[in-house]
Amino acid sequence: MYRKVPDFKLPDCLMDQLYSLKPMHVWKTLAWRTNFGPTMFLYGSYLNNCVFDFLKTYGLALQHIGTIISAELPNELESAIREEIKQQLHPLIANEAIIRLQVVYGGQVIPVHIDKTRNSSFIYPISHPHVSSTEFYDYTGPDLKGVIPPRWCKLTQQVSIDNTPTLIDTSIPHAIRWGKGTYTKKDPRLSLTIKFEQLEFESIVNMIKCY
Repeated sequence: MYRKVPDFKLPDCLMDQLYSLKPMHVWKTLAWRTNFGPTMFLYGSYLNNCVFDFLKTYGLALQHIGTIISAELPNELESAIREEIKQQLHPLIANEAIIRLQVVYGGQVIPVHIDKTRNSSFIYPISHPHVSSTEFYDYTGPDLKGVIPPRWCKLTQQVSIDNTPTLIDTSIPHAIRWGKGTYTKKDPRLSLTIKFEQLEFESIVNMIKCY
């Protein structure tokens, strides 16, 4: 489900550049957050009234759900990070990487979901001053991607990514949880995400072992 990679470390000069991007105005909220409510009401019409569980878990006004934003990096900065991935991890990992800046704030959870277009992802903490956890679930419901109704989810494992870069298997249902009021728009959870469309979790683990 996850693999910590403590030896993967970006130079301070790149970390400073990533942190300095925080005031940018080009970030866009990921579309799937705005679809949580309508999606669950659609599911609820034929999936055992799971709307009730969804609203009970995430709030009647979805107030427990945080905002998650993804942003492309300036080309020069992205190239420098890709080179670090090549040198420290593996050339194929660097070639396949989709590199983004991720910003999370408000609420207290990103609901349980399966990534629709990604098989695995590195989460590299840039600014995680407050405790948060990535949770993994067993899912026993219908075959779905995107948001997973909580009715059929059972927590099996969790990991803090507050200090150590961590590879996670995004094909497994997972969520992010943090304390209410800790991450705000002015003081968000800031991460570098290195995602992969084709490379699976175990393949990346094996490449890192052999390199």
